[in-house]
Amino acid sequence: MAANAQPINDITLKEGTGEDAREPGVLRLEAFCKPVEILQLPLVGDTRQACVEPLFPFGHGLSYTNFAWDNLSLGSATLRDGDALAVSLRVHNTGVRPGSEVVQLYVHDAAARVRRPEQELRAFAKVRLAPGEETHVRFSLDRRAFAFWDAEVHAWATEPGDFELRLARSSRDVVLRASVRLEVPHPVRAPFDRHTPVRRFLADDAARAALLPVVASVVKALFGDAPPAAAGSAAAQDAASFLDLPVGKLLSLSRGAVSHDAIVRVLDAANAASGVATRASS
Repeated sequence: MAANAQPINDITLKEGTGEDAREPGVLRLEAFCKPVEILQLPLVGDTRQACVEPLFPFGHGLSYTNFAWDNLSLGSATLRDGDALAVSLRVHNTGVRPGSEVVQLYVHDAAARVRRPEQELRAFAKVRLAPGEETHVRFSLDRRAFAFWDAEVHAWATEPGDFELRLARSSRDVVLRASVRLEVPHPVRAPFDRHTPVRRFLADDAARAALLPVVASVVKALFGDAPPAAAGSAAAQDAASFLDLPVGKLLSLSRGAVSHDAIVRVLDAANAASGVATRASS
């Protein structure tokens, strides 16, 4: 093994890119990989990566002629609850032979509360045009086109905010783009209770602040003042397992260092910040 080589077990896998990608022992996944484009993620938090550039991306197709796309227009720059958004564009066969073209409409969420795919296919249309012929392709999108499955409340949810519409020949060949703002009520969120996993507390600033003292007590009860410095894939697995623990489980892990009342106070603080009633007794 070369002097600067490092055992694979000592590599820490992290997501994202940046200057810290040069940190020894850190392999930044997104420095080499791109997210997989899929129609819908059936598993919340799915982080599948495609580490090889596809030869034929999703939606790819060839034709014996050429097409030009232009005149993309939206019925409105804002979509409100109960309304439908009209999307249209012009497709022109600029070649010398007849041919077919498939227009694919993807939706990209600019800032989602949950992890979503980079883009999601929400509509498509196939048109066949003679040489020199043109047509207008039209779509209609409602609120559901911008929704995601919320595992907390077990229902489809939409969040207000900005979205990008991408008109593409394939998942990698985006031809036209337009922005739309979704104005809908914020989705109802499930209250924090003793069954809520630790990771959800850490994703919310107020809940995180309330829970961290309890986590510190649990760590001290388990390891004393000098917790072991774990590394590698085993450490990553241990951390993931801890994050998936129901917060009520911290009672038994703490060996008496954390009381039931302390957990109730954490739930009350988290729910008060979220504007929902506590379910500590559930």
